[in-house]
Amino acid sequence: MRVRPLVTLLVSLAVGGSPAFANALTISDPDAVALFGTSQISTSQQTGGAATLAATTASIGMDAMRNVSGNLGVNVGAGALNAQANQIALLSASSSDINTQQDVHAAGSINGSGAATLAGGTLGKASGNIGVNLVSGVGNAQSNALAVHY
Repeated sequence: MRVRPLVTLLVSLAVGGSPAFANALTISDPDAVALFGTSQISTSQQTGGAATLAATTASIGMDAMRNVSGNLGVNVGAGALNAQANQIALLSASSSDINTQQDVHAAGSINGSGAATLAGGTLGKASGNIGVNLVSGVGNAQSNALAVHY
């Protein structure tokens, strides 16, 4: 069996009602693949309902995640009934099955303004696979997925 270093950071932060976040990581081992055949990663998210909100704001602060490297998945949400997912699959399998399903059934209103911002210097000098979901409001669905076969 080969040993491979992997650094992965998956972060989720929510403000508001009924958020659905998913962070998934899978790594296939050549020895396990020989025994079991394929690799699979699946995420299923469902959110629904109705919401009335005052102003919503989601933000990632100044210089956040500066100089990070590797695999980074970040979900930040404000509001209600939002679904966000990050999936990373590192596979040596001859075949793989990677699925993301997000169902959002939402009725909403915001009394005020909504904002989603990345502050100055955010992710400055960052490198690698970086997925950021930043959302403010009602009924948003976002997904980042990466599959690497080696």
